[in-house]
Amino acid sequence: MQEFTIFLCNFLKEWVLSIKIFPFLRALAHRLPVLEDEDKRLYHKNMKIISHNYLAWLILDLTDSPFLVALVGFFSSVPMFLLGLVGGMLADRVHRQRLLSLTQGTNVISSFMLTLLLSTRVVPF
Repeated sequence: MQEFTIFLCNFLKEWVLSIKIFPFLRALAHRLPVLEDEDKRLYHKNMKIISHNYLAWLILDLTDSPFLVALVGFFSSVPMFLLGLVGGMLADRVHRQRLLSLTQGTNVISSFMLTLLLSTRVVPF
């Protein structure tokens, strides 16, 4: 997903620079963001924190139980510990770009499903 974002930004930049009809768009081409490695890590760390906080807030709002908030936090972090070694072994043996695309796609699908469930009022909120 990150590689696609960088590709899209670079493509748009080259496209805008090649346009002869609207020369004022050329000034915008230099402002298209391309995330460096440190920016990517910071972005994903912050998004992870935001999603964990939002999930905890949603559970607290729905159930009014701090215990269930702690339980959701526990079960959302357990896979990192249990599957860390297996994931490391898998990352060494599988094409990394495909694995990253699969994990990022799974994350996007789960976020979309949560948004869909909340917006259609299947989960009362």
